[in-house]
Amino acid sequence: EYWPVFWGLHLKGTDSMLALFTLLLVVVTGILGWSTIALWRVTSDGVQLARDEFNATHRPRLRIRRIVVAALRANNPAHASIDVANVGDGDARITAMGVDIFPRYPNPERTVFGAVPAAVGPIMVGQGQQATLQVQGGTVLSQETIDDIDGPLPVQLCLLGIIHYRDGNDALRITSYFRVYDSERRRFMHAPDNDEFADWEYED
Repeated sequence: EYWPVFWGLHLKGTDSMLALFTLLLVVVTGILGWSTIALWRVTSDGVQLARDEFNATHRPRLRIRRIVVAALRANNPAHASIDVANVGDGDARITAMGVDIFPRYPNPERTVFGAVPAAVGPIMVGQGQQATLQVQGGTVLSQETIDDIDGPLPVQLCLLGIIHYRDGNDALRITSYFRVYDSERRRFMHAPDNDEFADWEYED
């Protein structure tokens, strides 16, 4: 006795039932395998989304704690050490940095500076940790300029810096800072809010 035609096959007797069962088992196994893969993808996407959200809300934040300048020397650029602290909730990876230490004259046309970030490191700064960066300006200081900075004339030594760093999601973050040299303390200090370069002080 023949069973009904199934997918073009004429099935008969016990062998036919076994063949039909095997075929159905293959189909069900295939569906189960596809469902498992789909479930794995959904779960993996959910885990990645949760990880991205965590990294976004627990992001690093780099801030300048202190800038100390080395003794100024004629015919040389100024050198300084910068203490950068990570006050955020995640690790930071510094990938680029630009710094210039330059004199600011009463005549704006004489003031020239540049702090285009260039690739570095990368330098890792973990959560709650601090890194000390050694930098130098791009302007060679004359003895006359050094005398004017330490003297009564209104020539200021300024520092402009930009730091590019990446968070746990590899998103680019930027910390920019502007400081004015205090000759008595031998340190760079925050500029007044009304300073012409005060808007360079920001965090992204």
